Amino acid sequence: MAEPALPHARQPPLHGRRRDRLRRGAGRAPRTRRCAARAGRRAVRLPLRQAHPPCRATPLAPASQPSGLRSGVRADAGAEPASAAHRKEIPLPGDSTTNLGALSRLTPDHVLGAARLVHRGRVYDLGQELSERVPQGAPGAFTPFSFTWRTTPEECARDGHAHEFAAETITGALHVSTHIDGLAHVSAEGRIFGGASVSEVRRDRGFSSHGMETVPPIIGRGLLLDVAGVLGMDALPDGYEVTVDDLRRTLDAGGLTIRSGDVVCVRTGKSREYLADPVAYQAGQPGVGPDAAIWLHEQGMAVLGTDTTGTEPLPFPDERRTTHRAMLVDRGVHLIENLALDEAARDGVTEGMLVCLPLKINGATGSWVRPVLLC
Repeated sequence: MAEPALPHARQPPLHGRRRDRLRRGAGRAPRTRRCAARAGRRAVRLPLRQAHPPCRATPLAPASQPSGLRSGVRADAGAEPASAAHRKEIPLPGDSTTNLGALSRLTPDHVLGAARLVHRGRVYDLGQELSERVPQGAPGAFTPFSFTWRTTPEECARDGHAHEFAAETITGALHVSTHIDGLAHVSAEGRIFGGASVSEVRRDRGFSSHGMETVPPIIGRGLLLDVAGVLGMDALPDGYEVTVDDLRRTLDAGGLTIRSGDVVCVRTGKSREYLADPVAYQAGQPGVGPDAAIWLHEQGMAVLGTDTTGTEPLPFPDERRTTHRAMLVDRGVHLIENLALDEAARDGVTEGMLVCLPLKINGATGSWVRPVLLC
């Protein structure tokens, strides 16, 4: 599209047909503002700004507790699996699939659609506190979070400086508190998403493939699926596996459908123990089972988030078949864990514009994040 003329800028002389066209158009009414992607293509008229309806907040009426619900057992063991009978796989566009995985679904059109969901300017903070008192992950698997002072104002004053400052040093695993799992976080049979061998891409200073520096800003439509609320519970019990049927019931209760590029956030209610009882929070978890996660991906999901520390039920019902492998290794779906979803769920919010900005840590397998949901 041609750039508009700047004020007082000298314009080149007009010649031939261009001059004639301008003369013939003199005196016409101004045209509607429009833009075209390339010369010769039909211009697209930009709609005028319209008043928006209020933020979508659908109160979810609790349903009766499903039969057979008990800790460590699926509520509907006979539920329909994510089989080929009802799959509607949405292809990942572009040749960047092997680099971005399902994030390739976050197209400009999807981002624009998400922006139209912001009507009231309400911002929900989905990030949890990051400190030494939060759950630190499986013992021995992650370096605990630690905060120490490197420079203090008192030290500066003692050294006779004209002003003082403070600076800290933080250490700890990037997989504690609210964080995103990168595609190099999990491997299977020695390979990560895309088929690269771990022995070839893991270096002393991180992964040369799928490091967090390759993950773009995540901005798109966020869906909040309050599974616990729809099932009539404050929180799902530890070991409970969220199934395809649970997800369908929750979507129906909110009048929602999944679109390509959606960031799906599943609320189990587990986060109420995050600071209240970190030991209990870490001991066991409800979560999204592999069949349910695969079904979400087949509907178009780009990112899966949960209010738990491990996405799926913990301890693992079957270490040979996990949601982490099905998402990170097999399908390139990033996972956001330890989300704070209770406030938005209490307000009945079911969708909005989600913004999540991973840190560009070179070679890292994850990143601390502070996602927000705007509506």
